[in-house]
Amino acid sequence: MIQLVSSKYSIESENRIEEYETNQKQIRGMMAILGGFCILLAMIGVGSVYSNTLGFVRQRKRVFARYLSVGLTPKELRKMFCIEVLVLVGRPIWIGFPFDLF
Repeated sequence: MIQLVSSKYSIESENRIEEYETNQKQIRGMMAILGGFCILLAMIGVGSVYSNTLGFVRQRKRVFARYLSVGLTPKELRKMFCIEVLVLVGRPIWIGFPFDLF
């Protein structure tokens, strides 16, 4: 069959199936490495959020203890806490509402 064409042409054989499988293995390896890196970053982020939350809760307990030591009743403390929550939630809504209209 080689002699039918001519002797000056060279024949090259490509194994595209093997190249495809090798490429897929490389892609899966890259995805595994990037996935592991993303999991590591997620664990660091969750740990940071957890640490900040615990620190904030500890600080808030101290603040509430100070308020109670000054003479606030639990009912007044609850009322102050609700006002604080409304301000923290209401401020972004109040600021963002005009931008939502446009």
